Amino acid sequence: MEPPSNGNQFTWINGHSNPIWVKLDRFLINSLWITLFPKVLQNCLPRLGSDHVPIRLEVGFHLPIPRSFRFEQAWCLTDNFDMLIREWWSSLHPCGCGAFILAKKITRLRENLKTWAKFEFGSIKLKKLGLLHEMDLLDRVRETRSLTPFEVNGEVHLRTKLGAILRQEETYWKQRARMNWIKEGDENTRFFHLVANGRRNRNFIPWVLRDNIRVDDIDGIGRTFTSYYQNLYGTELTYRHRINWTALLGNKGMQIRHRVRMADIFLLCEDFYWGRANLERINWSNIALITKRHCPQDPLHYRPISLINCSLKIITKILANRLSTKIDELIDPNQSAFIKGRCITDNIATAQELIFYMQKNHLMGLILKVDFSKAFDSVDWGFLLELLRARRFGERWIGWVQTILTSSKAKFLVNNVQSGYVRFRRGLRQGDPLSPLLFALVVDYADDLLVMSTRGGEDLRIIKLILYVFERLSGLAVNSKKTCLYISQKNLEPQAFLANTLHCWVGVLPLTYLGIPISGGRPRKQDWDILINKVRSRLEIWKSKFLSLGGRLTLLNSVLTVIPTYWMSLFKLPCWVIRSIDKIWRDFLWSGPDLQHPKIRLVSWARLCRFREQGGWNILNLEVFNNDLLGKWWWKIISGVRWCGAEIFRENYFGSRPTWNLFHKQYGRRSVFWNGILKILPAFRKNICSLVKEGSTTLFWLDNWVEGRAPADI
Repeated sequence: MEPPSNGNQFTWINGHSNPIWVKLDRFLINSLWITLFPKVLQNCLPRLGSDHVPIRLEVGFHLPIPRSFRFEQAWCLTDNFDMLIREWWSSLHPCGCGAFILAKKITRLRENLKTWAKFEFGSIKLKKLGLLHEMDLLDRVRETRSLTPFEVNGEVHLRTKLGAILRQEETYWKQRARMNWIKEGDENTRFFHLVANGRRNRNFIPWVLRDNIRVDDIDGIGRTFTSYYQNLYGTELTYRHRINWTALLGNKGMQIRHRVRMADIFLLCEDFYWGRANLERINWSNIALITKRHCPQDPLHYRPISLINCSLKIITKILANRLSTKIDELIDPNQSAFIKGRCITDNIATAQELIFYMQKNHLMGLILKVDFSKAFDSVDWGFLLELLRARRFGERWIGWVQTILTSSKAKFLVNNVQSGYVRFRRGLRQGDPLSPLLFALVVDYADDLLVMSTRGGEDLRIIKLILYVFERLSGLAVNSKKTCLYISQKNLEPQAFLANTLHCWVGVLPLTYLGIPISGGRPRKQDWDILINKVRSRLEIWKSKFLSLGGRLTLLNSVLTVIPTYWMSLFKLPCWVIRSIDKIWRDFLWSGPDLQHPKIRLVSWARLCRFREQGGWNILNLEVFNNDLLGKWWWKIISGVRWCGAEIFRENYFGSRPTWNLFHKQYGRRSVFWNGILKILPAFRKNICSLVKEGSTTLFWLDNWVEGRAPADI
């Protein structure tokens, strides 16, 4: 495997006037190296005369020890830990409002846990080494004489304690590996250890640019991120104006689980409901910085994820659950993200169909893919609150939202160390359950907005004006570096002129929309290779060496089957793609410690894909599952569910005919999406029956309405 790199993305240049950059040079290390040297980094140095970039492998660079408190799940395996928590919690009696009481109790509980963990729980590693040493001494005694009954009982006791310590060690490393798909108890400690080290190296921020100056000390990196996000979050918009909404809208941390007393939580929620809660004490969050690209250099290249206080998260989750029951009535049907009951695959299928329609009818079409810069982080609170009033939200609800927003504060986790402080003045925190719904209300569409037009530059100028006004009001600015214009037909208008109108790039179909390449036509081989490579990248071959057969089977069934599901919901997978993915899965499942000589396949793949009741291992059959996912589209069509693009498909393929007339042979050119769902139509028809009411949508001879059979088949 390749260790994390720092510096240049490419390592070789051909030196021509139009240079070609390629990454040829790299270090490769194995799992044993990571075990011995968990702190490893490739550092690209300046290129001096050569066409190759020199790379220095740095081992043992400084990784600061986190000073903030972390709740360890291994503590829960200690005897009487639940009773200890309850005793500490019930012994605390602070006075004040609900938020103050809860914050004070958690603070004191944290102090008690830190003291207990240091002096009573101790180090898992040292306890393990001590037990192994004592057992080794007994083994040496056994070599010279027989053990006494007292020593035999002591050995049994040592083995019991060692088993408990090993479970604690496994839980300790599983928590750091973030591997939720696999359970403890399968001797996966070494696997968890390797994954945790890999995550730490991958998330490490070695340096960052500040005013084009490289900063590589931990304090300087922290100050750089603090300065950047204070600018982003701590600045209110000064150019927002009052809006006539009537005219515009018209008439339409610590994981204590059940161990704390719920009365304190209820008191906090009651105070919040009546507006008495002071959230300043609990509305804190740690911001984790997740890289968005390879070799990040600037704070802009990181995504801030807020790790919110669990006490506040209870409140925001309650509000999110309440809002989710009404959000469907407030958001445009074309917005599918964050709305319960809607699916973003509807948007992809609709976009694919519209591009196909323009190409089929030789329409001079424009497709504008709009991306907002720091969308969640740039929302203006004044705009949001006025929008809620215009949507006829109650003043109490608006007050709740305003209280949560205005009391929010955060610190940054830079290399797992708290650094800096910022008080929010705008933006929605990523990681808050309420934020996606509020963002959907603000934008009314997805962050990746797709605008299509057949009127050329005239429409583009109107779109540009709308986006400019929206930016001035809401604070959401278009990211010109990621916004791209696609043209469905050639010679529409000068491409440079169209791009300059919006100050964006001109792209070439296919475009990647919500992670799927779409072009109106059939996906190319290189498009399918993207899916195959995603599956392969999740199956690093070293993982099979440290997982048992049961662990590999669990990984296969719980994680890897999710990767192709997104694609299979939209396309009928070609046979060669299914065979390629099956081969990757099969090789991973049967591979042993000797990767050069994998084990023999003891059972056929077709048998393994059977249900467990039929003697199989319940591995996903891609072809059958693909048909099931495509069958959901027919269920949407015949059941009359409202979904994005329903009218477009009805007009293109239904016309004025009843829905069930689709069972007749269709002629003419059809989109790749529609062809895909037509292929599974016969199988879908055999497995449904019609409930006859007035009979207007039921075909007498062809529909299954007589005891689940069609009259034509009787």
